[in-house]
This record gives sequence, structure tokens and C-alpha cells, in this order.
Amino acid sequence: LRNNEWKVYLEETTRLNYQIARRGWIGDYADPRTFLELMMTGGGNNNTGWGSPEFDRLIHESDRETDPQKRLQIMARAENALLDEMPLIPIYFYVSQNMYRASEVKGLYTNLLNMHPMAEVVKGDGSGVLVMNNHTEVATLDPGIARGVSEHRVQACLVEGLLNYHPETLKPLPGVAERWEVSEDGKTYTFHLRSSAWSDGAPVRAGDFEYAWKRVLNPATGADYAHLLYLIKGAEAYNTGKGEASGVAVTARDDRTLVVELGNPASYFLDLMPFFVFYPVRSDVIGKRGKEWTQPGKLIGNGPFVLKEHVINEYILLERNPKYWNSGAVKQKQLKWLPTENVTTAFNMYEKGQCDYLDAVPLEIIDQLLKRPDFHTANYLGTYYYSFNVTKKPFDDKRVRRAFALAI
Repeated sequence: LRNNEWKVYLEETTRLNYQIARRGWIGDYADPRTFLELMMTGGGNNNTGWGSPEFDRLIHESDRETDPQKRLQIMARAENALLDEMPLIPIYFYVSQNMYRASEVKGLYTNLLNMHPMAEVVKGDGSGVLVMNNHTEVATLDPGIARGVSEHRVQACLVEGLLNYHPETLKPLPGVAERWEVSEDGKTYTFHLRSSAWSDGAPVRAGDFEYAWKRVLNPATGADYAHLLYLIKGAEAYNTGKGEASGVAVTARDDRTLVVELGNPASYFLDLMPFFVFYPVRSDVIGKRGKEWTQPGKLIGNGPFVLKEHVINEYILLERNPKYWNSGAVKQKQLKWLPTENVTTAFNMYEKGQCDYLDAVPLEIIDQLLKRPDFHTANYLGTYYYSFNVTKKPFDDKRVRRAFALAI
């Protein structure tokens, strides 16, 4: 048994350097596809070596189906095909376990993704530092290549996409896009950008989104979440080396208008927009600074906060961004993210007033915490599971995988 740090764990599972791995998946949006697409052949987060043309075909068929009930039936068939092959064993669903004093910290709400937009979260009058435990060190602050919840939490403070999450319902709200239209056939989305600026004062342009999305799809980028853009016409072909960037149907019509054409209607497309893989980035910044562009003093964002300090394995310190288009709503002056992985250590820090928010607690004291008003729990759109490396014996045989599943 190996208990790896988050970054090491990601590297090991990506390289298929394991036999069985305990894994988890948090839904990226409120639709069954967010779980099923994980296991599509060659997907960046599959990491089992398993693939099935029939499974892939059913997922693509569900994308083309506009009738909601028929679509769910197709996805159920895909799920049955997946469980028949058993490259993974579902274990249990998540439940969020948060600690915070609602009398002191305002603007936090329970929701299915346990995601808290920080623009309007404030501790007291906001003049101090709000300290949040992120549970692990972030692997990257580059939204184009990020993979985890911990990265998303911080990136959502630094960069804003076309749309934002409603803090309670998670329904998409206007972000950089102040309004949008959808064509009658459900395939073309036209986003109208508000007047907003990057943290260095340069205007946010529709071209920043076009560049960022095509950068994610560029095979050389190696983005694990590139598949989320496959709804866009020409996106999958470009990402898989069968097409060109010019064939991807996302176009900056002008500086304030972004037009996106889908291959098929997708009722959940707008729900994807607050996710980090759809955030804008600047081509000039990345071109000038390369991989160092996410470091303090070099990261240019358009979100409610800016990156002040990042001490690896100690903390990430953010400050309110005066250039943010809705800066008047941001009351918190400074926000500090801690990477404390040990839940007992983090809980003791919370009890001593050294931390204001926890996303995990010691399981052995759950019964006690359930009686406390500062313990907040709710259903969480996520699942734990065991995955097999199906490229090596004995787990290349689905009968062995099934036997393990029956033994649990």
C-alpha cells in the first residue's frame, strides 16, 4: 500500500504505475455525463488503460439525443456496458464535511459541488485575513492544465470565466459575459462580454477566450480536461490530431463578442462555463513568461483576487483585485489558502482560531460534530471508487476484476 502526496498520486496514476488505486471524482457539472465521460477511451482522467468503442459510441449517441428521457436511457446503457467490463468498482457517494462559524464568515453555502465562489465571502468586516484549508498543495495554477478541486478553488479567485456559479444553486450567472443568446437549433451560443479588465489594466477580450480554449485543445498542451470542449464543433478532431485549430468553432467576432458553435445541442453547455478549463488566459503573458506565468508577480488574472504570495506546502495568499469589474462587491481584503492534509492537524488549527474553514474533519469525531452549529454537511456530487490498471495481469481479465468487486 502507498499513500502518496496529491501531485505524486496524479503522476503515478497517469503513468499507470499501480495495480489498484483508490480514487474519487467530483462532478464538474450537474449531469450524469460528468461521471460517464471519465471512462471514455483515451480520456485524460481515465487512467485505467480501459477503453470500449461501444461505450464511446453510446456516449456520443447520448450527446446527439435531444429528448431528455431517451438521453438518460442511452446513458444507462453506457453505464451497464461499463459495469459489465468493471474497470472500476464504485464504493460510495461523497458527503461534504465543512467547518466554519456562520456568525463570523458570511457568504458560504452548502451546495452539490461544495464549491464556494469567494467574491462575496467575508470574515467580519473583511479587513483581516480569511484562512481556508484547501486540504492539499495545488499542482498548478494554470487553468488550462489543472486537474483537481484544490486547484479550482484557488483559480476561481484569480480568474473568471464567461459565467459564474450561483453560490447556492450552482446555476450559471453572468461573469465576464453580461448576456448571451442561443440559436433556435441550440447549436450556436453568442456571448456578449462586459467591459472588464485584467489585473494589469488591459481589457479582457473575446480573443482571450478563443486563445485559451484552443490552447487547451492543442495536443501539445496535454490538458486532461480537453474532452469537456468536445461539444464544440471541430474540437475533438483538433485535440486528437485529426484537425486544425482553425476548424474549432469558437470565434472572437470582435473584442466583446464570442461565438461558439456546437456539433450537437447540449442542454448542459452553459453549466460548463464556470469550470476552470473554460477560463481565459493571455497569449502575450504566456508567450513572454512561459511556465513561470503562474508565479507571484507574474500571474495576470481577471478575478476578484490577485496572487500575492505562494509558499509551496505552506500557504497561498491572495489580495483583493481593485481592477475586478465587480470589485465593489468584494469585501474581503486578504484570503489565505492552506495545504494542510492531516485532518486532525487542520481541525486543531480551526479550534485554536488559526483557520476559518475546513473541507474535511477527523472521522472519529463525526458524532460529536453533528451536534455543533459550525459543522455543515450536505449531499455532494461525487463518488469514491477503486480503479484497476487493466493493462497488466491479473486485472487485464474482467473475471478477476468482477471477483474483486464481489469480494468488497
